[in-house]
Amino acid sequence: QMEAEERALLEQRTAERRKVRAQVSALSSTLATLLLAVLVSTLLFIRRQFLIIEASRQALARSEESLATTLMSIGDAVITTDAAGCVLRMNDVAQRMTGWRSDEALGQPIDKVFRIIHEQTRLPVTIPVATVLANGEVQNLSNHTVLIARDGSELPISDSAAPIMDGSGAMQGVVLVFRDVTRERDAENAVRGQNELLEQRVTERTRMLAESARDFRDLSESMPQIVWACDPDGNNVYFNRQWVEYTGLTLEESYGHGWNKPFHPDDQKRAWEAWQNAVHNNGIYSLDVRLRRADGEYLWWLVRGVPTVDQHGKILKWYGTCTNIDHIKRAEAELQQHRHHLEELVAQRTVELSEAKKAAEVANLSKSTFLANMSHEIRTPMNAIIGLTHLLRRDEHRPEQGTRLDKIDMAAKHLLAVIDDVLDLSKIEAGKFVLGDAPVHIEALLGNVASMLAQKARDKGLTLNIETAALPQQLRGDATRLQQALLNYATNAIKFTDSGHVTLRVTQEADAEDTSTLRFEVEDTGIGIAPEIQSRLFNAFEQADNSTTRRYGGTGLGLAITRKIAEVMGGGAGVTSTPGKGSTFWFTAVLRKTNEPEAEATRGGDETAEQIILRDHAGKRILLAEDEPINREIAQVLLEDVGLEVDLAENGREALEKARSRSYAVILMDMQMPEMDGLDATLQIRQLPGHRTTPILAMTANAFAEDKNRCLEAGMNDFLTKPAEPEALYAMLLKWVEQRRR
Repeated sequence: QMEAEERALLEQRTAERRKVRAQVSALSSTLATLLLAVLVSTLLFIRRQFLIIEASRQALARSEESLATTLMSIGDAVITTDAAGCVLRMNDVAQRMTGWRSDEALGQPIDKVFRIIHEQTRLPVTIPVATVLANGEVQNLSNHTVLIARDGSELPISDSAAPIMDGSGAMQGVVLVFRDVTRERDAENAVRGQNELLEQRVTERTRMLAESARDFRDLSESMPQIVWACDPDGNNVYFNRQWVEYTGLTLEESYGHGWNKPFHPDDQKRAWEAWQNAVHNNGIYSLDVRLRRADGEYLWWLVRGVPTVDQHGKILKWYGTCTNIDHIKRAEAELQQHRHHLEELVAQRTVELSEAKKAAEVANLSKSTFLANMSHEIRTPMNAIIGLTHLLRRDEHRPEQGTRLDKIDMAAKHLLAVIDDVLDLSKIEAGKFVLGDAPVHIEALLGNVASMLAQKARDKGLTLNIETAALPQQLRGDATRLQQALLNYATNAIKFTDSGHVTLRVTQEADAEDTSTLRFEVEDTGIGIAPEIQSRLFNAFEQADNSTTRRYGGTGLGLAITRKIAEVMGGGAGVTSTPGKGSTFWFTAVLRKTNEPEAEATRGGDETAEQIILRDHAGKRILLAEDEPINREIAQVLLEDVGLEVDLAENGREALEKARSRSYAVILMDMQMPEMDGLDATLQIRQLPGHRTTPILAMTANAFAEDKNRCLEAGMNDFLTKPAEPEALYAMLLKWVEQRRR
């Protein structure tokens, strides 16, 4: 039994030892695996650290290389040192300023290469590199430092230094930056000199300001406006005497904030807000307010003030004026009353303008055509004038000279007729067209037109007929304009008719007790006009077809002027036409009947005005004021040809000076001249002794009625439009020299 127990115990212990050995074996295997994993991890970690260190080293090398390149290329001088303060690198600027070459300075202590002293004390100065090495902080720019170069020369510099740190924060060296400040020092010296000069000027300015203050007071006291001044807080410090006289307040009552006492109660808040706005914005103070007069009445005044500021923009004082605008305010109130009525008119006009706009768009095309036609019409005669004049200069004294002069005269009159048509149309449309009132002889009128056109009709092989019915004998109206209208029709008829006849016809269309309405017709056998064109034929700048302009010429104004003349005379105008067979143009005019006998014209014999002046007035002195050299020369020759003595003036000021020194029988005055025009010159000449009654005659290219009125209002006696025919000039001169003699 004991053996069995011992065997059982032995087997149990053997089993336990096997179990322990199995556990130990498993643990050993685990430990081996764990140790292997730790070893692998450690090796991998070491490799990663090695790679990181190598990458950092390469990055640091690249960084140092980039830093070196940057520092060596900047415009300032740069020196880098190691942690011991020995030179590592120098850029070109540093080498040039210190006198050390880079290879010579390499490894040298920085204080041997970079020697500096204080500008005033001339004592050595601790270089900024030493300070950085000592405390590791950036050393900012220092001034008043002088660099002693290797050759002993000196340069004023400013310098600074900063540490160069590695990735772990350890200082690897120092970078020193310095630059030449010679120019800055020169500029400082210049500024110092300017400041001294400025101080002198300030002293002089102070003296001048004191004088200006006295002048300001003297001036303000003589002004009709109220003048005031106040400090930046709005406290009044000055009023002139006009304030006291208007408000009845003493200066003591008005000083400080007493200036707002006369303000109307309803305006005080608004005035204060405007003041605050001006103060805050350093702007102009401007406000319409009511001020109480000494008698209690409030009137409107414009109060304006401007600030004076110092160099920093700070307000020093306010100066201002008060101007009476009560009359303007009253006018504004009256205008306000009419505003409502005007708004109604605007609404009405808007509708009318809409309709007028459509008509204007249609007329615009016609206007463009007119401008082209007008350019052609003006250029054609002008070309003839210029060309023929050139030929006359070349062919001087040749037999054909007279013929060419006739052609020049014809071209010039053609051009003048075109210009007159434009002026007539403008006058009519502006309502400034004035009709004459003189006896009208229909037979003579028709005869004049026929005589003017007879040669043209014969040249084309046309028959020119005149037909009249029984008409009243004593009629009055504007014979010149009637002839102009009839001549426009007849000229067109001959122009557009190649064969057949042109007939001038006058009949009586209506008869009243005091007036007679006559119908004037021009019938031709010409090209005729299409019906769709007839409706717009009498519009300004229109012709039947633009192609007719190129073939026959013309501006398209003649028919428009004829219709407007007829309308001014109380009639109308129109046309009936058949293409290819001919046309009949007509207009009507209302003429006044009269029983007054016509005054018999007094005859002065067969002598012309030119002959009478030459006989009776030779030697009289004329003043000619004309700025255009050619016009001046022509007028001088015409005057001297009749024996007159001529003084010349190129502008109104010269005319005034010549009139001041002597008397003249007549003064011929242009309107538009440099320095002083003819109107101002006339006004001043009339104030001179002895020239109150001197005849002053306008001779100008300004041809409108308002121009003539302006001349007469300025004191001129008569008006002659350029270009003036010599006969007209002589007739006007004779009229005024004869009248003055009487």
